[in-house]
Amino acid sequence: MNIKSAINKGKKILKQNFILSSSLDSEILLAKVLNKDRKYILFNPNKLLNKNNIYNFEKLIEKRSLKKPISYLTNKKNFSLASLLINLVSEVLE
Repeated sequence: MNIKSAINKGKKILKQNFILSSSLDSEILLAKVLNKDRKYILFNPNKLLNKNNIYNFEKLIEKRSLKKPISYLTNKKNFSLASLLINLVSEVLE
Protein backbone atom coordinates (compact mmCIF):
# COMPACT_ATOMS: atom_id res chain seq x y z
CA MET A 1 0.00 0.00 0.00
CA ASN A 2 1.27 3.47 -0.82
CA ILE A 3 0.72 6.80 0.95
CA LYS A 4 -2.15 7.83 -1.33
CA SER A 5 -4.01 4.55 -0.78
CA ALA A 6 -3.53 4.73 2.97
CA ILE A 7 -4.79 8.32 3.12
CA ASN A 8 -7.86 7.40 1.06
CA LYS A 9 -8.59 4.38 3.23
CA GLY A 10 -8.19 6.40 6.44
CA LYS A 11 -10.29 9.24 5.05
CA LYS A 12 -13.11 6.85 4.15
CA ILE A 13 -13.16 5.29 7.62
CA LEU A 14 -13.13 8.68 9.35
CA LYS A 15 -15.83 10.05 7.06
CA GLN A 16 -18.04 7.04 7.86
CA ASN A 17 -17.60 7.92 11.53
CA PHE A 18 -18.60 11.55 10.95
CA ILE A 19 -15.14 13.07 11.38
CA LEU A 20 -15.49 16.32 9.42
CA SER A 21 -11.75 16.80 8.88
CA SER A 22 -11.23 13.27 7.59
CA SER A 23 -8.69 14.15 4.86
CA LEU A 24 -6.57 16.40 7.03
CA ASP A 25 -6.70 14.02 9.97
CA SER A 26 -5.61 11.08 7.80
CA GLU A 27 -2.65 13.06 6.50
CA ILE A 28 -1.63 14.20 9.98
CA LEU A 29 -1.86 10.70 11.42
CA LEU A 30 0.15 9.14 8.61
CA ALA A 31 2.78 11.86 8.98
CA LYS A 32 2.96 10.96 12.68
CA VAL A 33 3.45 7.27 11.87
CA LEU A 34 6.18 8.03 9.33
CA ASN A 35 7.80 10.64 11.56
CA LYS A 36 7.58 13.14 8.69
CA ASP A 37 5.76 16.42 8.18
CA ARG A 38 2.53 16.76 6.24
CA LYS A 39 4.37 18.18 3.21
CA TYR A 40 6.19 14.87 2.86
CA ILE A 41 2.85 13.06 2.75
CA LEU A 42 1.50 15.40 0.08
CA PHE A 43 4.60 15.29 -2.14
CA ASN A 44 5.22 11.52 -1.95
CA PRO A 45 1.86 9.86 -2.68
CA ASN A 46 3.43 6.81 -4.35
CA LYS A 47 5.87 5.98 -1.54
CA LEU A 48 5.24 2.44 -0.34
CA LEU A 49 4.52 1.81 3.32
CA ASN A 50 5.82 -1.15 5.26
CA LYS A 51 3.53 -3.44 7.25
CA ASN A 52 4.44 -1.83 10.54
CA ASN A 53 3.57 1.65 9.24
CA ILE A 54 0.23 0.41 7.91
CA TYR A 55 -0.60 -1.30 11.20
CA ASN A 56 0.25 1.79 13.27
CA PHE A 57 -1.70 4.07 10.92
CA GLU A 58 -4.77 1.82 11.08
CA LYS A 59 -4.62 1.85 14.88
CA LEU A 60 -4.50 5.67 14.94
CA ILE A 61 -7.38 5.87 12.43
CA GLU A 62 -9.38 3.52 14.63
CA LYS A 63 -8.77 5.71 17.69
CA ARG A 64 -9.59 8.90 15.77
CA SER A 65 -12.82 7.33 14.49
CA LEU A 66 -13.79 6.96 18.16
CA LYS A 67 -13.47 10.77 18.42
CA LYS A 68 -10.08 10.88 20.17
CA PRO A 69 -8.57 14.32 19.51
CA ILE A 70 -5.73 14.62 17.00
CA SER A 71 -3.61 16.42 19.60
CA TYR A 72 -3.98 13.40 21.91
CA LEU A 73 -3.01 10.96 19.16
CA THR A 74 -0.03 12.98 17.92
CA ASN A 75 1.14 14.37 21.26
CA LYS A 76 1.12 17.83 19.66
CA LYS A 77 -1.03 20.82 20.39
CA ASN A 78 -1.48 23.56 17.81
CA PHE A 79 -1.04 27.06 19.11
CA SER A 80 -2.77 30.03 17.63
CA LEU A 81 -0.85 32.90 16.12
CA ALA A 82 -2.13 35.14 18.91
CA SER A 83 -0.62 32.98 21.65
CA LEU A 84 2.65 32.82 19.71
CA LEU A 85 2.76 36.61 19.43
CA ILE A 86 1.99 37.00 23.12
CA ASN A 87 4.86 34.66 23.99
CA LEU A 88 7.24 36.54 21.70
CA VAL A 89 6.28 39.92 23.17
CA SER A 90 6.68 38.53 26.70
CA GLU A 91 10.19 37.32 25.89
CA VAL A 92 11.17 40.65 24.36
CA LEU A 93 9.90 42.58 27.38
CA GLU A 94 11.77 40.41 29.89
